[in-house]
Amino acid sequence: MGDYEASRQIQAKSDTVFDVAGHLDWMQRWLPPGMHLTTPDPAHPEVVRVEDELANRQSEEAVVRTAADRQRIEWDNLKPHNYSGWLQVTDAAPDRSQVTVHLSFVGGHDAGNASAERTLSHERIQQRLEEGLERLEQEIMAHA
Repeated sequence: MGDYEASRQIQAKSDTVFDVAGHLDWMQRWLPPGMHLTTPDPAHPEVVRVEDELANRQSEEAVVRTAADRQRIEWDNLKPHNYSGWLQVTDAAPDRSQVTVHLSFVGGHDAGNASAERTLSHERIQQRLEEGLERLEQEIMAHA
């Protein structure tokens, strides 16, 4: 079982940051390289399919929930339930936001399916969280 967290300040208002981060169609643009997200059923946009090439993970379904009033995104994979996470946007200063992303692996090496935690080092998982935040900042600057 492992928990990972990364934070980054972004020169943009929190509403702007959350609008970009919480837009499911745009997530693919800022997720870490090698991670792919698709929405297989337009009738249920909260259920997504996630594939992670670097972690050698097969396509898995996850539920993504966005709470605009709290500027928070949460996700859990469905089967096997071996990871969850959240992204939180807060005001850091006028026209500056703090974005924190947190990832938890449940069951660690005992999980039934290969998890990213078993195929990537702790350092690489941390690096990928930071890469995702860097890409999010780039995407926000592109929309500014």
